[in-house]
Amino acid sequence: MASLRSSGLPGKFAAVEACDATSDATTTNAGLINVFTMLIEKNFYTIEAFSNESETVKATVAINKLHEVFNGHFPGTPVVPGVCMTQMVKELTEKAVDKKLLLAKADQLKFLSVINPAENNIATIEVKYKVAENMVDVNATITNTAATCFKMKAQFTVL
Repeated sequence: MASLRSSGLPGKFAAVEACDATSDATTTNAGLINVFTMLIEKNFYTIEAFSNESETVKATVAINKLHEVFNGHFPGTPVVPGVCMTQMVKELTEKAVDKKLLLAKADQLKFLSVINPAENNIATIEVKYKVAENMVDVNATITNTAATCFKMKAQFTVL
């Protein structure tokens, strides 16, 4: 089972690494995030279309291909970091349930295809959710015109 762990880097940016819970080996799914400005909507991406019906969110987002994260991830070949995909799902779910959320458990995070915003900065995000007391269960996918890029099964705590 994968989990997220902060590298503890000081300063404006910190690396968040996807780690295998059964070993200390760090995978290459590291991304840079601004730890002081976790909300990435309107900076990293903008919502072009949004619907929330029958516990299903459908959104079209435009990713800012000039965002500073792509200076390091990766120079010349920008790739949307997995942590940013996870954050977009969280923010769209927060918008749907009108509550602040905290990622409590990520059973499955599948990175199936890269999103290169220089080639195609439009992505479609679908989030199916169930609200139960102080928890929100989520199944989400992110696709672009080429392929399904990301799948996520997770649970958020309502703050």
